[in-house]
Amino acid sequence: MTRTDAKCRVDAVEVGELSVMALGAPLPQLTAKFALTDSASGQRFGAGHRNSDWSSRTAELLAQLIASVEADLVESLFQGAGSPTAGGEGELPPTADGVAGF
Repeated sequence: MTRTDAKCRVDAVEVGELSVMALGAPLPQLTAKFALTDSASGQRFGAGHRNSDWSSRTAELLAQLIASVEADLVESLFQGAGSPTAGGEGELPPTADGVAGF
């Protein structure tokens, strides 16, 4: 190991990526990838990930986020033109490759 005389001040955490697996699990599984940083300089000194031991507050907010995302999906998929509720023919909108689906 090589040591340095420079000061390494880690006093903050920045979330870089969130991943949620909500299908098939009794509870949504949340994984966060993060960086350890010096808040004054913005320098990053390391990274990590965490996928357990979330607080009840985080679990409640995650449930709200999932419900909001699902509501947005329902709105865009079932209230748009060509959907059964919009008086269309009941066909799914085409995807980017032209195949009917989500």
